[in-house]
Amino acid sequence: MSPSNPSVAKPAKPAKPAKPVAPNPRAKYIKAIHTKVTQLGLDDTAYRALLQARTGKTSCKDLSITELGNISHYLSQQGAVKPGSPPRPPAANVASGHAALRARVDHLLLQIAPRDPIKYVNAICQRNRWCDHIAFADAHILYKLVGTLSRTLHGRPGGAASASKASLTRK
Repeated sequence: MSPSNPSVAKPAKPAKPAKPVAPNPRAKYIKAIHTKVTQLGLDDTAYRALLQARTGKTSCKDLSITELGNISHYLSQQGAVKPGSPPRPPAANVASGHAALRARVDHLLLQIAPRDPIKYVNAICQRNRWCDHIAFADAHILYKLVGTLSRTLHGRPGGAASASKASLTRK
């Protein structure tokens, strides 16, 4: 029997198993975000307001991978858990740390004394693209806000000297 004989069939090769398709990371984040939103009991209006405040966009499809990760992390900080994991209560120190930072922001605002403190703080948050409203600020944003307000109140080192020099040169 020669290999050129067509009547002899070659044994068929077993089919290779299909390679698993790697899930799209964007789709994975979007699914996780929607699951966490459901866990937290947010309705569509609150969910879109949250996205608008944190990213300036109203749909997960418009967000970058980094923004999706930030939103997912924020929702986890609010008490949502990874799908399939047992529920866990939010850490007590997160709430107390948030309250302490918010009290520090309020104290600095009393010292600065703007006309409308909430509007003033919201403008700082929006200008720095942290969030649209202080109600949506997490501990990290409040920490940044405390630093900004402290620098506003106390001025940067040499800030007063440079301002007086500028007033002398404008004459």
